[in-house]
Amino acid sequence: MGCATSCIAPAVADLRKSVKSGDVDTALRVLTSCPHLLSSPISFFSSRAVTPLHAACERKQIRTVEEILSFLASSGLPTVQRALRPYCQRICVPLPSSVVEGVQMAVQLADYKGQTPLMYGCFVDCPELVRLLLTKGADPWARDLPAGRTALHYAAMSHSAAGLKMLMQYIPRDMLSQDGCRYMDATSDCGLTALHYCVFSDNLEALRELLYSHHLDVNAATKSQSYDDHWVLEAASTPLHFAAARGSLAAAVELLRYYDQRVIEDPSIEDPRTRVDTLGQTPYQLATLVHPSHCELSALLRPNQPLRVALRTALLACGAELALGPPPLVALAAEVLRHKLLEDVRCAVASVAVAAASAPPKPEAAVHPDLLEELRMSSLINTAPARGRGPTGRPCTNRGGAEVDRSPKMFGFDSVPGALPLEEGVASCGGSRPGGSAGSGFSPSSSPDFRVVRDSAWEDDGEYQEGKEVQCGVCLELPVVVMSPSCGHGICGGCAEQLCAGIASKPLTCPFCRRSVPAFMPWERPRFKTQSFGGP
Repeated sequence: MGCATSCIAPAVADLRKSVKSGDVDTALRVLTSCPHLLSSPISFFSSRAVTPLHAACERKQIRTVEEILSFLASSGLPTVQRALRPYCQRICVPLPSSVVEGVQMAVQLADYKGQTPLMYGCFVDCPELVRLLLTKGADPWARDLPAGRTALHYAAMSHSAAGLKMLMQYIPRDMLSQDGCRYMDATSDCGLTALHYCVFSDNLEALRELLYSHHLDVNAATKSQSYDDHWVLEAASTPLHFAAARGSLAAAVELLRYYDQRVIEDPSIEDPRTRVDTLGQTPYQLATLVHPSHCELSALLRPNQPLRVALRTALLACGAELALGPPPLVALAAEVLRHKLLEDVRCAVASVAVAAASAPPKPEAAVHPDLLEELRMSSLINTAPARGRGPTGRPCTNRGGAEVDRSPKMFGFDSVPGALPLEEGVASCGGSRPGGSAGSGFSPSSSPDFRVVRDSAWEDDGEYQEGKEVQCGVCLELPVVVMSPSCGHGICGGCAEQLCAGIASKPLTCPFCRRSVPAFMPWERPRFKTQSFGGP
């Protein structure tokens, strides 16, 4: 019996069923009776004629893989050679001379496409399986047959960066470079790097890991044409060309944002938007050709547009899901300043709203008490005395002895209004209040000329008047809410927030005088002072 021809089909069926369900005991029992099934590419397992070890890795059966490798490690050399004989005959290599060599050969089993169990583990994004295979001696530099891709390229094509991180963590230190090439910079036969595969698979998490943790070349170019089901990319295509051809705005934003941060440290890096393929096409030209309706992507890839302006617009278009990479110190400082200024604006707007809600209603008019008494006692009342006479009949004279005209025409009107609005704090030529007693300094021949002036910082602008709302000098629509303490220029809250949103790597400057704005404070009206003319 054993492995006779009549027993092969039931053994294969049992092994296939146990591998799919994770029944380790049944799988080990079948392999003990028929060890050669371990490396036999039997189509009954899969349409790709993979081995049981590949099938277990594809289904993330970590315990099954671990038990199969432990079975080989605990078996004798004849059993190990029987288990690996079909594989050695297929690739024309001698049988292993030791059990340890046999276990390492089993870890490196390749299917008919040259794909190893480590590539399967990276592609299905199973970090524990990747760690297990690497600790058992899997070779990360092994390449598949169709395209010459390594396990790193398969990790880039997965759905996250977990397998990629585990791959880089457990690679032996002496295998991080080979023939002067870093493992992270390894390319396929077409010259595709892991960045190209991340963009192709839209794996943004792995893309950020490769850029910010391992600093791959954002301008890496392919060696020959790259084919896909829908489009063909010419040689010398960069990852940004792949993003343009695929229409991935998020991937293009990640690539250009990384370049924007790296160019500060290394100005020699070329702008990815200006790179051309063998046909002379930039990513912008490729995007307009393949995706003519994708306006946001075309605007981002336009080479003559400032990069940070284009990035800011693209980030608003693709949402806030994009995670930030490690920014430089100047960007961190600008972000802190932006948050501080925005908080100052919010506090100022809130204080202005509270003050407006709690302010008492403004009286319609106000009359100075002395003037009201003088008007009441003068000829402006119904029983008014003659011109120049007081209520007692005595003439009203000034300090020089001349009579003073107290008639309404002296004050500019013919009848007594309900109130006479006066500027508080306005002084007369003689220094006393209007409407005071005799000796107030009024003269019938000359009326004093009063003018309200401001401090020297504001006297060149006639727009600020007491009781008049001051409009923002930027939008000319909303009232002024905040001001800069360094220069005193004020703007509305909406314009202040828009200015803060533009802070990237430089401090905010005043839009009027270009002075630095360290903070915002609530708007304060300029202090008024009075000055009189026409008297001694």
